[in-house]
Amino acid sequence: MALLGQTTIEVPRPGLGAMTWGAPKGLARLHPAKIAYGGADGAAAEAEAFEASIASGVTPFDTAAAYSRGAAETRLGALAKGRAVLIASKFPMSFSTVKAEEFPDHLSGSLLRLGRSIDLYQHHFPGKTDIDRLMALMADAVDEGKIRAVGVSNYSAAQMRRAHAALA
Repeated sequence: MALLGQTTIEVPRPGLGAMTWGAPKGLARLHPAKIAYGGADGAAAEAEAFEASIASGVTPFDTAAAYSRGAAETRLGALAKGRAVLIASKFPMSFSTVKAEEFPDHLSGSLLRLGRSIDLYQHHFPGKTDIDRLMALMADAVDEGKIRAVGVSNYSAAQMRRAHAALA
C-alpha cells in the first residue's frame, strides 16, 4: 500500500483502468480507445474483470466522464456499488477546454453516473482553463465531501506547479 500524495488515502499499487467499459451510444461507440484496444465483450465480461480484480487485491479503478461518453463511469459505478474500492475519475466529458465555473455541473454528472463520492477527481485536460479558480472549486468539493482528493491529468510541469500552489 502507498499513500496517495499527501492524503490519508491508501492505494494498492496495481489498479485497473475502465476506459472502454460501458455501453456507449451513438458516436461514443467509436471512441479511439475502444477501436484501438477493443474492450470487454459486454457487461458480463466487465463484471468478471471487476470481480477478478477484487479477488486479486486490485481495488483502485480509473475512469473518466469522456470514456464512452459517460457509460464507463455508469458501468463502474454499478459494479462498485457497496464495495470497498477506490474510484478515480476525470472531467470534462469532452476533450475541450472547460471553464472553471462549469466544474460543479461536471462533478454532479460524475457523481450521478458513479452513484457515490469520488476518491480522486482529476481535471483531464488543462487547455486554457483558469487553473487557480478551478482548483479553488475542487478544494471546495473536497470540503463538501463530494471528492476525497484533487488531481490533474495531461498537465505540463508548470501547470502542475500552478495547480499545487493554488491548492496550497
